[in-house]
Order: sequence, then structure tokens, then C-alpha cells
Amino acid sequence: MNPSDIHPGSLGQLHITAGKMAGKYYPANNFPLTIGRGKDCDLQMTDSGIWEQHLEIDVDRQYRLLIHCNPETTAMINGEPLRETQTLRNGDQIEIGTGKIQFWLGNVRQKNLHNHETIMWVLLGILTLAEITLILWLG
Repeated sequence: MNPSDIHPGSLGQLHITAGKMAGKYYPANNFPLTIGRGKDCDLQMTDSGIWEQHLEIDVDRQYRLLIHCNPETTAMINGEPLRETQTLRNGDQIEIGTGKIQFWLGNVRQKNLHNHETIMWVLLGILTLAEITLILWLG
């Protein structure tokens, strides 16, 4: 199953691949997004080794997704220890406690430009006919 099929309107998705919630998907639409054991977390996971507010995913001014841990916690990204703050990339595997989460970007949807395209083709046709008429009139 393709992660983008679960929540097609999401900016991103978190696919929980290990732990009590394995197999579940969580849409990542609002940032900052907090993950942890606490009831106030956006994604609440109660696996062992997960703290109340374990980590956070946020967007910076350059629209990069950043992930960082609470100073007292640890996490792994793709098998490497998470530095203080790190860029999150499509497909990254996040490990916190005994839980694992894979991050996926959502589908990018193209706007329906059919009406704009039709108008532009009509205008180009009119312009072409005007040029042909002008050439015949001058010639």
C-alpha cells in the first residue's frame, strides 16, 4: 500500500512501522507536530522508551521540515543518532524508544488549469489569424 493513498490531502504522512501502533498512518498537516507519550501530543505513542514530549517536527522559513528532540530524549534517523536539529527528508525512518515511524511527503497536486489553457489557445488562434490578415492586407 502506498502511504500517499491513505491521506491524499496531507502535506506529509507518518507511517508507524514498529510498536503498538504499527501499520497506522498519521497525516502531518499542522506544524509544529509533536510526538510523544503525553495527551497533548499531536501523535501520541505509548511504546516503552518514549517520553511525554519526545520530539517535534516543524517547518522553517525556507520551508524545510526540521526534526528535533526534547533535550532529555534521544532518537535515531535512518539508524544514526539525531543531532540537535536535523532536516527531515522523504522516506526517513525515525526511531524513538521501541517505536519506528517512516516519514513520507504527501502527493503534490497540480491545479486544474484547463480553463486557462483553453483561453490561451483561443487568444493565440486570434493573434495568428490577425497576423495572417495583416500580412495579406499589406501584401
